[in-house]
Amino acid sequence: MQKKLIALAVAGLASSAAFAQSNVQIYGLLDLGYRVGTASGKQTTNGIASASSNLWGLKGTEDLGNGMKAGFVLEGGLATDTGDAATGGKLFGRQSYLSLSGGFGTVLVGRFNTLGRAYVIKFAPSPYSAVDTASNLATATGFTIAGNGADTINTGARVSNAVAYVLPTLVDGVTLTAAHAFHESPLNTAGFGGAGATNQSFSVNELSAGYDKNGLALAYVYHNVGAISGGAANAVALGTIQEHFFGGSYDFGAVKLMGSYQTREVDNAILGSAGSKDKVYQIGASAPLTAKDTVTLSWSKLDLGNNLQGLAGGTVANLGSTTTTWNDATGWAASYKHDLSKRTNMYVAYSRIKNSGTGTLSLGATSAPTAGGSSSSFIAGMQHSF
Repeated sequence: MQKKLIALAVAGLASSAAFAQSNVQIYGLLDLGYRVGTASGKQTTNGIASASSNLWGLKGTEDLGNGMKAGFVLEGGLATDTGDAATGGKLFGRQSYLSLSGGFGTVLVGRFNTLGRAYVIKFAPSPYSAVDTASNLATATGFTIAGNGADTINTGARVSNAVAYVLPTLVDGVTLTAAHAFHESPLNTAGFGGAGATNQSFSVNELSAGYDKNGLALAYVYHNVGAISGGAANAVALGTIQEHFFGGSYDFGAVKLMGSYQTREVDNAILGSAGSKDKVYQIGASAPLTAKDTVTLSWSKLDLGNNLQGLAGGTVANLGSTTTTWNDATGWAASYKHDLSKRTNMYVAYSRIKNSGTGTLSLGATSAPTAGGSSSSFIAGMQHSF
């Protein structure tokens, strides 16, 4: 009996040692508050809402020896006020990938954030995504670096069926990355928006370069979304989409200044004059009032050039839509954050978008305003990370 107990104890130690080699972590972010939304010509809305995306995930690494590590990330979205899954109801719709790293750099395979998403967040003055008016404007009009993309798979500033390579550090403070998302869902005979035309995807090529050292941060991101053609059902042929993102910030200590500039060129006569450029840009600042209190202020602008139709919502059915028309818009936002601990904070934030011409863009979940009107959002809440 004693020998059996010793054998079980040894087996338990062995299994514990094996488990310790794989470092698995549960993490997440929960954000809930009370929001009041207004829109020109519409009734005021109010209720429980979030200033940032709620999420949960699993991540881990295993030391393979000789400086190599294997890793994984499984990350899903949450609607915390109801407990429902977000990101289209997918269990791990935000990210789902394997990685291998070593002296050669890091390779990712699966579904993950676009290379520009982290930089868009990095150079946004407010830490709350719902308050970032530049991101709201880009999302509403289908920009792919930090928006809704242009199809039903590679959407929401993420790419699927993708591989990425992060180069090893060659120069201190410099990060270089390349990625490719494969087009794995060919069109059927119905074409865009036709019967059975679901889960279509574009190929996406990405390049990014970043620098962050001594308070100065700079970044450049390039996106090339491959051309694809529709069938006779909608008679839509979408040419190549090219996007460029530039971001920068400098931390003076008392205040941190930052800005970003994003362009999109669509080679398509239906979606806009070939060669016309759409732009989203933003400037802002973040200032610590005390060790626990921070305020932010930002201003942004959308300039659509001649591209007035159809990349809204990241859905194939909207490509080439002649019923979706936008104009230029401007936005501004302010936020205040008080840290209760390293992982919990309370916040108050206000944001507003004003349309030009007959535009009807709105802020997130707020109602679309009447033509040329504005929408605004006030939210107060608490955020906890784990």
